[in-house]
Amino acid sequence: MPTYESIKTCPLFARLDDAEIEMILCGPGITRRTYQSGEILIRPEQTLSAIGFLIDGEVNLYKIDYDGNQSLIARFCAGDLFAETVALTSQPAPVLVQAGLSAEVLWLDVHQLLKQCPTDIQAKLTGSLLQLLSEKILFLMKRLEILTKRSIREKVLTYLQLQAESQKQKTVLIPHDRQQMADYLCVECTALSYQLSKLRQEGILDYHKNRFILKFKDGT
Repeated sequence: MPTYESIKTCPLFARLDDAEIEMILCGPGITRRTYQSGEILIRPEQTLSAIGFLIDGEVNLYKIDYDGNQSLIARFCAGDLFAETVALTSQPAPVLVQAGLSAEVLWLDVHQLLKQCPTDIQAKLTGSLLQLLSEKILFLMKRLEILTKRSIREKVLTYLQLQAESQKQKTVLIPHDRQQMADYLCVECTALSYQLSKLRQEGILDYHKNRFILKFKDGT
């Protein structure tokens, strides 16, 4: 069972005090649901009005091409929000969202929340939403920076450099196994493994499972 303390960490509630959060949680527009590993939360072309807050577990976001191939776009862990853009625009989802591990999700119908709340709380929620959308744009810009690289080598080095910048160190842990990393970079797993081995031989990086030690200078 999720604790009140874990729900309070929802980024949408960042500008609210405890009393305001309790008022929202007791009102309409809030649904909690548990998903098993592999269960689908959102299907392509599905419309929804609720933002998902991941209380516990792991959720993966995939893009599916015309041949049915899945490309991993993002992975969400406990404390993350997802589906903000789809919920706010009421447009059909362009992606598949699936539980990687068993997941507990708090669905927040933002339209209902804004309607029921006093004006001051509406302003706070709107401010949080704008900040969240700005952060999502920055995330997508970084994702685009990786995918527009022409070679696997460039994709790998760009991805790891961005991870190093985010974690503020040259030894980084990535949230993917090798197949998931290949999916995220939109490359074949065997080609990725070959390129990683080559980069290790060149002394540019070292790695063990999902732990990478970067030995290159910025801009390599």
